[in-house]
Amino acid sequence: MEENNDDENIDYCVPPSEVRSDGTVITSEGYVIDLLNCEHMSPDGELCMPVMVYRNDIRCEKDCPQCSATIADEKQIFLMDNGENCYPCADCNSWVWWEEDELWMYWLE
Repeated sequence: MEENNDDENIDYCVPPSEVRSDGTVITSEGYVIDLLNCEHMSPDGELCMPVMVYRNDIRCEKDCPQCSATIADEKQIFLMDNGENCYPCADCNSWVWWEEDELWMYWLE
Protein backbone atom coordinates (compact mmCIF):
# COMPACT_ATOMS: atom_id res chain seq x y z
CA MET A 1 0.00 0.00 0.00
CA GLU A 2 1.35 3.41 -0.87
CA GLU A 3 1.71 6.10 1.74
CA ASN A 4 -0.62 9.05 1.39
CA ASN A 5 1.36 12.08 0.26
CA ASP A 6 -0.43 15.29 1.27
CA ASP A 7 1.75 17.24 -1.18
CA GLU A 8 -0.21 15.58 -4.01
CA ASN A 9 -3.55 16.92 -2.77
CA ILE A 10 -4.88 20.11 -4.27
CA ASP A 11 -7.45 22.16 -2.38
CA TYR A 12 -9.28 24.02 -5.14
CA CYS A 13 -12.67 25.71 -5.22
CA VAL A 14 -13.91 25.24 -8.77
CA PRO A 15 -16.19 27.91 -10.19
CA PRO A 16 -18.94 26.21 -12.25
CA SER A 17 -18.07 28.31 -15.29
CA GLU A 18 -14.61 26.66 -15.41
CA VAL A 19 -15.92 23.08 -15.62
CA ARG A 20 -15.34 21.69 -19.10
CA SER A 21 -17.77 19.35 -20.86
CA ASP A 22 -15.56 16.33 -20.05
CA GLY A 23 -15.84 17.02 -16.30
CA THR A 24 -12.34 18.40 -15.93
CA VAL A 25 -10.97 21.75 -14.82
CA ILE A 26 -7.65 23.40 -15.65
CA THR A 27 -6.27 25.42 -12.74
CA SER A 28 -4.34 28.65 -13.18
CA GLU A 29 -1.17 26.63 -12.46
CA GLY A 30 -1.98 24.36 -15.40
CA TYR A 31 -3.11 21.29 -13.43
CA VAL A 32 -5.91 19.26 -15.02
CA ILE A 33 -8.34 18.06 -12.36
CA ASP A 34 -10.86 15.32 -13.16
CA LEU A 35 -13.85 16.03 -10.92
CA LEU A 36 -14.92 12.39 -11.03
CA ASN A 37 -11.84 11.54 -8.96
CA CYS A 38 -12.21 14.35 -6.42
CA GLU A 39 -13.92 14.71 -3.08
CA HIS A 40 -16.72 17.27 -3.16
CA MET A 41 -18.11 19.24 -0.23
CA SER A 42 -21.90 19.06 0.00
CA PRO A 43 -23.92 22.05 1.24
CA ASP A 44 -24.16 20.22 4.59
CA GLY A 45 -20.35 20.17 4.86
CA GLU A 46 -20.15 16.45 4.13
CA LEU A 47 -17.26 15.18 1.99
CA CYS A 48 -18.51 12.86 -0.71
CA MET A 49 -17.30 11.24 -3.91
CA PRO A 50 -19.01 10.83 -7.27
CA VAL A 51 -20.39 7.32 -7.82
CA MET A 52 -21.30 7.86 -11.45
CA VAL A 53 -21.76 10.59 -14.01
CA TYR A 54 -24.64 11.08 -16.42
CA ARG A 55 -25.59 13.75 -18.92
CA ASN A 56 -28.83 15.67 -19.30
CA ASP A 57 -29.59 14.21 -22.73
CA ILE A 58 -30.55 11.00 -20.96
CA ARG A 59 -32.80 12.94 -18.58
CA CYS A 60 -34.86 14.73 -21.26
CA GLU A 61 -34.69 18.47 -20.62
CA LYS A 62 -33.70 18.45 -16.95
CA ASP A 63 -33.78 21.94 -15.41
CA CYS A 64 -31.49 23.40 -12.78
CA PRO A 65 -33.44 23.20 -9.51
CA GLN A 66 -31.98 26.52 -8.40
CA CYS A 67 -32.40 28.88 -11.40
CA SER A 68 -34.69 26.79 -13.69
CA ALA A 69 -32.29 27.07 -16.65
CA THR A 70 -32.17 23.95 -18.81
CA ILE A 71 -29.07 21.94 -17.98
CA ALA A 72 -26.87 21.86 -21.07
CA ASP A 73 -26.63 18.48 -22.79
CA GLU A 74 -22.83 18.46 -22.74
CA LYS A 75 -22.58 19.12 -19.00
CA GLN A 76 -22.04 16.28 -16.58
CA ILE A 77 -24.28 15.63 -13.60
CA PHE A 78 -22.60 13.80 -10.74
CA LEU A 79 -24.44 11.24 -8.62
CA MET A 80 -22.67 11.39 -5.27
CA ASP A 81 -22.15 8.64 -2.72
CA ASN A 82 -24.46 10.47 -0.29
CA GLY A 83 -27.37 10.02 -2.75
CA GLU A 84 -27.47 13.62 -3.96
CA ASN A 85 -26.97 14.92 -7.49
CA CYS A 86 -24.43 17.66 -8.08
CA TYR A 87 -24.28 19.93 -11.11
CA PRO A 88 -22.04 22.90 -12.00
CA CYS A 89 -24.62 25.39 -13.30
CA ALA A 90 -22.98 28.09 -15.41
CA ASP A 91 -26.24 30.09 -15.61
CA CYS A 92 -26.48 30.78 -11.87
CA ASN A 93 -22.72 30.18 -11.40
CA SER A 94 -23.16 27.84 -8.47
CA TRP A 95 -22.80 24.19 -7.60
CA VAL A 96 -26.35 22.91 -7.39
CA TRP A 97 -27.16 19.93 -5.18
CA TRP A 98 -30.48 18.11 -5.08
CA GLU A 99 -32.02 14.76 -4.26
CA GLU A 100 -34.38 12.79 -6.44
CA ASP A 101 -36.55 9.89 -5.42
CA GLU A 102 -35.67 7.38 -8.09
CA LEU A 103 -36.76 3.76 -7.98
CA TRP A 104 -33.30 2.54 -8.96
CA MET A 105 -31.59 4.34 -6.03
CA TYR A 106 -32.60 1.69 -3.48
CA TRP A 107 -29.04 0.33 -3.50
CA LEU A 108 -27.71 3.56 -1.94
CA GLU A 109 -29.65 2.94 1.28
